[in-house]
Amino acid sequence: LVRNYVERGPPDTDGDAAIQGGVDYTHPAGFYAGVWGSNTSAPGSIEIDGYFGWRFAPAPDLSLELGYMRYAFPGHSSGEADAPGITTPDTDEIHATLGWKWFSLSYAHSLGNTFGYRDAGGSYYAQLGIEAPLADSGVTVSTHVGRQHFAGANVALWTASSHCSNDCLSYTDYAIGLRKTWLGLDFGIAWTNTNARGRLADGTPVYLNDSGDNIGADQWIVSVSRSF
Repeated sequence: LVRNYVERGPPDTDGDAAIQGGVDYTHPAGFYAGVWGSNTSAPGSIEIDGYFGWRFAPAPDLSLELGYMRYAFPGHSSGEADAPGITTPDTDEIHATLGWKWFSLSYAHSLGNTFGYRDAGGSYYAQLGIEAPLADSGVTVSTHVGRQHFAGANVALWTASSHCSNDCLSYTDYAIGLRKTWLGLDFGIAWTNTNARGRLADGTPVYLNDSGDNIGADQWIVSVSRSF
């Protein structure tokens, strides 16, 4: 249960709560596969992700993960009737993560249209993260900075006056959070923010919700979860 579903910066539930769950299978050799779901604020109101990959440790304190992720949004219309250049947000990515002790560096590369934007193959999300215990308190502190880059000209979407391409959607996000296990439950609190702009210089809306608020602004996330 999360008070606000935030993934890579702007929230996916526009500040509303979400119920999420998933199931994973991991082979002793490091191969894994799974599925995960959540409600969202988008039309269709649900996200279902499928993934598989391989994790292994080439050296002590060193880990490597290679994988594939499919973000699917059942029931979401193409959006082309409202804005040319917009399509279903279903997205396919391949990714790699290198971990060393408390540090991780990850890169995810989009294989085609990216989260609803056409001509966005080659978009990527790169992230540097730190996750470490806070002395002997049982609290884990985590922080990260990430960069979401959208590739492609997508001339069907961007007007000449905007002087833009899909790159105008790009942003940097950052977050810091605390997590602690208590009574068999994992409790978490985190703060996130981005430099995503609500509007372009010519007034073109980018990261605005239906109320006209910039969803790229700072967000608070409170969560409780259980793994078994």
